[in-house]
Amino acid sequence: MRTWPISFCLSFSILAPMSDSQVTASPPAITPEALREETASEPRQHFRKRELVVTFYGDLSPEDPWVTSFDTKTGWLRLGYNPTLHQHLYRIKEGQDLSFVLRELRQTANVRSAEPNFFRYPHRVPNDSFYRNSPFPTDQQRWAFHGTGVDRNLSAELAWDLSTGRSDVVIAVIDSGTDLDHPDLLSNLWTNPGEIPGNGIDEDQNGFVDDVHGYDFQAGDPDPEPDLGDGLDNDGVDGPDSNVAHGTFVASILGARGDNAIGLAGAAWACQIMSLKVLSDDGGATDFDIASAISYAANEGADVINISLGSPVFSQTLQSAVDLAWLQGAVLIASAGNENSPAPVYPAAFAHVISVGSTDSGSIVNQGSGDIDGRAGSSAFGNEAVDVVAPGVHIFGATVGSTANGSPGIPGYSVDSGTSFAAPFVSGLCALLFSYSRDQNIPITNVTIETILRNTADNLPDDPDDAPDAGEDWDHYGRVNFHEALLAVDLLPQNQAPVAVATGPSTGAAGDTLTFDGSNSMDPDMDPIMLTWTFGDGTLSMSGELVDHMFSTPGDFLVTLTASDGVLIDTDVLLVTIEETPLTDLLLFLTFEQDILLPEIGKISPEDIVVYVGETSRYQILFDGSDVGILGGDIDGLSQTEDGDLLLSFSRQTTLPQSGNQSPGKIHVTDADIVRFTPLSLGATTSGLFSLYFDGSDVGLGEAHEGIDALSLQGGNLYLSTRGPAIIPGLGAVGGEDIVQFIPSTLGENTTGVFLLHFDGSDVELSEPSENIDALSFGPLERALYLSPLGSLSTTGFSAEKEDGVRFYPRSLEPFTDGLFLPLFRGQDLLIPSQTNVNGLSVALH
Repeated sequence: MRTWPISFCLSFSILAPMSDSQVTASPPAITPEALREETASEPRQHFRKRELVVTFYGDLSPEDPWVTSFDTKTGWLRLGYNPTLHQHLYRIKEGQDLSFVLRELRQTANVRSAEPNFFRYPHRVPNDSFYRNSPFPTDQQRWAFHGTGVDRNLSAELAWDLSTGRSDVVIAVIDSGTDLDHPDLLSNLWTNPGEIPGNGIDEDQNGFVDDVHGYDFQAGDPDPEPDLGDGLDNDGVDGPDSNVAHGTFVASILGARGDNAIGLAGAAWACQIMSLKVLSDDGGATDFDIASAISYAANEGADVINISLGSPVFSQTLQSAVDLAWLQGAVLIASAGNENSPAPVYPAAFAHVISVGSTDSGSIVNQGSGDIDGRAGSSAFGNEAVDVVAPGVHIFGATVGSTANGSPGIPGYSVDSGTSFAAPFVSGLCALLFSYSRDQNIPITNVTIETILRNTADNLPDDPDDAPDAGEDWDHYGRVNFHEALLAVDLLPQNQAPVAVATGPSTGAAGDTLTFDGSNSMDPDMDPIMLTWTFGDGTLSMSGELVDHMFSTPGDFLVTLTASDGVLIDTDVLLVTIEETPLTDLLLFLTFEQDILLPEIGKISPEDIVVYVGETSRYQILFDGSDVGILGGDIDGLSQTEDGDLLLSFSRQTTLPQSGNQSPGKIHVTDADIVRFTPLSLGATTSGLFSLYFDGSDVGLGEAHEGIDALSLQGGNLYLSTRGPAIIPGLGAVGGEDIVQFIPSTLGENTTGVFLLHFDGSDVELSEPSENIDALSFGPLERALYLSPLGSLSTTGFSAEKEDGVRFYPRSLEPFTDGLFLPLFRGQDLLIPSQTNVNGLSVALH
């Protein structure tokens, strides 16, 4: 029996007290579905306003007394609950600040996780001729499936001689819904055998009433057909009703009925399509809805799950759903994105999701490039973003008409482009692999299918006409080959799996290079094996018997060695615990707001810089401001250039000698400027030259609170934090708890460039003035930000004072900042007097 005291666990400020009359009052006459529709057609957002996805320790359900009390005391509207993943979807009260609520929730002992309900958007490239490509000649499909000339592209026709699919293989399409009446899809619809249509009873007791052909998670009803739209461009992207046909189009590529003299053929002609709707006629899908659809597909036995949408934001909500589906044997396929970038998107970038990029067009009638081995101009590329590729330009598919095009609900055909439509080719191939293996009575798993896709893909050449040139690894493993993949199934019974044996250290420090050894791995058949390592930290995989890897953040990581003989694989896993880079490896360059006494060097003033040598635990004087004529200015920000010059900002308007103390020239700087000091000598006798490096007034800084309070130079860009609330050109309002990135075009007396938000402090519970960032540096080895606060800083499980240094290890930065705070140093350990403000910080390796 639980003994958690509700008065203790619920004693935070978001839980407003309620009178008995409030508790027993009837709920407002409004449905969760109506509330969620309020933002379904607004301009694109990163997450749905006022919605949170929460999980509780103990996997508590809505009926649990603790959760019931939580719901009553918060007064939040429950919008949904996923019993498989134990995820609760809430809508907070009008006027409550989402960032503040997240901060309070994460301080609650019973809350395991809490995050916004992020949106994911379809990966499609708008085609101006979407409704003007009629009549359609025969080359609309064959070039993709069978190639042109001697290039067989997907080599699907040879594969169809082996299998066109089976009715007991199910592909779930998580999208905008499927037109259940389309003549090319009608005979391939999945039907829930445990459900009787339209009687309002949940016969199979899976929690979904009348889910005959799937479910609409966006609207919360059993009709998974697309919303036909209102004729308006509600989200300002891709035109009016742009999502209506998306799901039908995807479904037809992977599973339209073939050889029936109607329309087109899908990749897997005879497999079943489960329609799971998460998108409305415009806009994006939320993580809660997508995760609910994934868990539904897994629980209902889907073999393949296609997700042609995504976002660059990591989500634990989605990760949990992906893990569940993978463990239940499903293969998950997702589109890699259309940003012409090597940056990963999610869910495609999750482990156990096959990310699909797109190749170019061979369509003659649509005036395609004809370069079917080349990269589609908008496709994601590279090993981090893409696993395999498939055609994704001028793809022919089934559609359903929308209100915007004047034919709502009318089935049809059209042409569209994007990685959204490359992914279903791969989903169809996976369905064929399940089908053919069952035909041959050969057991096959999702692990084996993933291996077959990688090992039978055709490596495509570099496409130098790309902008940018994505290099020879743009397609990662290559373009999927239907025929070779199915032939690989025939090799499974005669082949014994290799044995992976991984050895290596179990501990290390962030920034250390660790060596891992797979040389004891072997293959019983004496086949050559390929050894591939992944490290669990989001970095690229590596191949070889002996590999070196550097972890840039602390934590526990699963290092996985995969041994493959080209058909079968085996894995071995090591748990490696990484600690922070030890202080003994670092040099800390420090300035202070007031005069202090430090051991061995005596009095240090605000215009001085000292170095703390971690290896010896001793201080040295680096920069004596009085030697170089600093008059009336405390150093408020500190960084270093690659050639050893110092970058300095000051807490007030300051006059500096232009060329050292003897120069008659003067530089007048404000607290929004940065100067460069080129040393001739450093230490107890400092000399050198000052020059203006960054003129804040040129780029709109200079009002009250817009002085530079912290700075760091990294990769040629400046990272700045202001003294308080500021209006940044191109960004708008930022706070002293935020970090902005300045990408310069020019520097010096004519400073120009653009600002971007790099770190949103409110997302990670920094909201009080005392939590403003007063000093800033980047980790020399760790992927970390080093900070010092203006005063007391307090986040969930961590606190620091103004004399302390803090490490922040980001899990994500934009559009939503999330990560882990850990100590860099405690001021008292460095003999810094209590309540001494660290004004400037720069960190280097010893």
